Amino acid sequence: MVIPMFVIQQLQTLQLGNQGTHTHIKAPVRAMGGPLLFLSVSSPCIDYMHGMGFATRLVSTFLTSIFCIIGILYIDDTDLFAFAVFSLETAERVARQMQAMTSHWRGCLLVTGGDLNPEKCCWTPIGFRLDDDGQWHYRTDVAMSIRIPNSSGHLQALKQLSPSASTTVVGMVQAADGNMVDQVAALKAIADAMGDQVNQGYLPKRLIWQTLHSMVWPSIQYPLLLMTISDEESEEITKKLYSQLIPSSGANHNFLGVFQHAPNAFFGIALPSCIDTQLINQVKKVLVHGMIPSHMG
Repeated sequence: MVIPMFVIQQLQTLQLGNQGTHTHIKAPVRAMGGPLLFLSVSSPCIDYMHGMGFATRLVSTFLTSIFCIIGILYIDDTDLFAFAVFSLETAERVARQMQAMTSHWRGCLLVTGGDLNPEKCCWTPIGFRLDDDGQWHYRTDVAMSIRIPNSSGHLQALKQLSPSASTTVVGMVQAADGNMVDQVAALKAIADAMGDQVNQGYLPKRLIWQTLHSMVWPSIQYPLLLMTISDEESEEITKKLYSQLIPSSGANHNFLGVFQHAPNAFFGIALPSCIDTQLINQVKKVLVHGMIPSHMG
């Protein structure tokens, strides 16, 4: 049994340079009016895509109302969605729909003075099948290609990713199937690097705490809101960092783990916890955005 599939297309908007080469738009994004500039450029493109009938009708999780969506834009990063509408639609038809969406989206960008760089674009086909034991599995038999012209004008196939493969978008390492393996590894690498620096170098105790809270922890905290990790993964991320930081900051290296994250008022040293920060921030967002009368909450 095969379930209808859908495709996620990740596109990187680029500007066409004077010599016909692709150069990343960086300056406008950092400027004060950068986001407004991209909004003014992309809004007509989105309206055009809706007018061409590429929008998919979805049911809102919060309000259970129906809304239409083309994709998700964040500055110059774009995710386009193509869904199978009927149960008997084939993967080939959904891929053709995504090819048409990509071509039309590129045409909109060309009109506004931009383009797509095939080297920074990828696509992920997502389909499911049911085996004889009643277990769901991701389909791995999708062998198709989506192509766009490169800087020389020749058609180039975009990189196809499996649902479990991760990509990095605006600092967040994410996979279509939602696994957090690479994101946890990225955060652990940040924490381990700081742990090695503390072990090999020397910083006054006061500067160690300032470095943790002003530099290291903000980098670790940034993607936690969108993550789902376990207690074990949370401890693994900061294990090496805290094992070096605790004795270097003047605390006993045998300090009980149960008190490491406890506040000072309860005789702890108030070390930040990944899973506590994740859960608290997620609850706050649900309480705030869940009451907003919009499709996304």
